Amino acid sequence: MAPTYERHKWSSQKPAVQAWVNDVIWKLLLGPEGEIPEVSLKDIPGDAADVCREVILHNRLEGQVELVYGDKLLPVLGQSFYEVLERIKVRSDLYSQLVHWLLGPNLGNQSLLLDDYAMRRYYSSLSDTIPNIRFIHTLTLWTPTLATRESVIALLQDGGFKSEAKEDDSGTYDFSKPTPGLPHRIKLLGTIWAATKNWSLDVERDIFNRAVQYSTTVPLNPEVTDLFLLQCRRFSIDSTAGSPLRLLDLVTLLTRENDNLDWDRLRHIKNAFAKPDWFWAAIMGVAAFEAKTGRSFEMPAWVRDYLKDADSFWPEFIATRMNWACPDARLIDFPRAYVKAAKGT
Repeated sequence: MAPTYERHKWSSQKPAVQAWVNDVIWKLLLGPEGEIPEVSLKDIPGDAADVCREVILHNRLEGQVELVYGDKLLPVLGQSFYEVLERIKVRSDLYSQLVHWLLGPNLGNQSLLLDDYAMRRYYSSLSDTIPNIRFIHTLTLWTPTLATRESVIALLQDGGFKSEAKEDDSGTYDFSKPTPGLPHRIKLLGTIWAATKNWSLDVERDIFNRAVQYSTTVPLNPEVTDLFLLQCRRFSIDSTAGSPLRLLDLVTLLTRENDNLDWDRLRHIKNAFAKPDWFWAAIMGVAAFEAKTGRSFEMPAWVRDYLKDADSFWPEFIATRMNWACPDARLIDFPRAYVKAAKGT
């Protein structure tokens, strides 16, 4: 069978390049106090610097660079990379202004923020000297009702945003604003995922009903247990268990909000589906993080018991996908992985 994916142009087959880049990425994931040894910034093998730059940008880890390395990677990644980082910072601030001054005051209790914005608050106060390192690359707004979507569309159009494509069957719109050097993208969702054997609109409706509004000037945010649930699916399905940023999101929630996670609720939702591989794939990603870093997270006995006797496919698949410099190695199995995770067949 021919591969059904497009190999990343920067994916390297060179062991020395892979090892150097992967060490940098793990260092970024662990933060400035991480236990991974410092990566040598001298005698960098081959095209490792170019590959590293692409891996960081592709996986949206730019914020971690300043937190962990400061400007130490400037001679390696180049001035142009740091200029991109500064533009992304500015774009994140502009997204925040859009949320607080336009979307929140007008439609705060009728729409829900997902992904980058929803995770951003859990990365606050990581540093006294630099701003929040969880950048907003795309603003994802969930509006389950048609009337609310129409109101949001009108607000965005008044704000200069243009629709990039027609509405699809799930009620999803993509908008962009052609600001020079700072492309803005807003994804407007009617449903988060299509209903399958292992996902349902009833779960989505319950997530929306449980959402929290932290301020009258912002839209709703998912309750923390529901956000963890959503991030499990983002990691497992939307990145095919291959995004270090999604893994970092899961680890961050486990680190900062473990006491507030309702594992009984997670178990109840998991048990509502026949074969929730998307949940277990995310948990195995966390377990792989634990094994690599020596850190440990509180997870209930039923989770640990499953990890002891897991389906052999997933640990191997996830371990290969965590070769950040060459995540494509096992993607020839993408059809199997995706079907198993999303549809449970």
